[in-house]
Amino acid sequence: MLDAYLAAPTWREKLPHVFHAARCESFMRDFYDKRGETEPQPRDLLSAGLITAGASKVVNLSFASPARVVSGLRANFHRTASGNLQLDWEAWTGFCEKAWPDMKEERSSLPVLVRAIAEETDYYNYEFAEDWRWLAVKLRSPDGVHSITGYCDRRSGTGIALANHIGVPVAQQAAEKDKPSIPIRPPGTKSIVTVRLAFPSAAQSDHCVFITDLLADRWMLFDGEW
Repeated sequence: MLDAYLAAPTWREKLPHVFHAARCESFMRDFYDKRGETEPQPRDLLSAGLITAGASKVVNLSFASPARVVSGLRANFHRTASGNLQLDWEAWTGFCEKAWPDMKEERSSLPVLVRAIAEETDYYNYEFAEDWRWLAVKLRSPDGVHSITGYCDRRSGTGIALANHIGVPVAQQAAEKDKPSIPIRPPGTKSIVTVRLAFPSAAQSDHCVFITDLLADRWMLFDGEW
């Protein structure tokens, strides 16, 4: 099924193989025609498995890929009501609502959905200079070419969850500031995440942005996680 998807010469011919094709049609038009982005190419198959979440069942294939050196390349196939398997195109391409250069140029204060590779950073600047208040997270584009620094309150639910995913101990409440939590993952962990980002009003930099939401510690989203 993946071979059939990859063999389709245009994005319109790929649509029948894509999960939630009606939603993805405009995304794919923007991705291929407007942005001129290209398809990630799989190399060796590294692993395979089945993801079950309630009534949802997803076949997951993980590949090595020159375009996904850090994150790996994942093909997630959802089973439809008719029993067919279809590719989660958004997770496959690491689709973001805006191209990274456009997002940084526009500095929108409206939240933008972004798929990224997250890791700890010690960069605190501009509106986010208070390191005692903010958790700083370096966010890289799926291909590793672009980056931005995202910030969220260290003691917020989003801050605690992100800290766990990238191996940063944080205090869970103000009263516990001297008792940091133990992160789930080791220090230095790079984690794939889906987040929403928004720039401060009259942002001083194109590199410092609010993390308004952590949607998932993966690029595949189930219904209800939007």
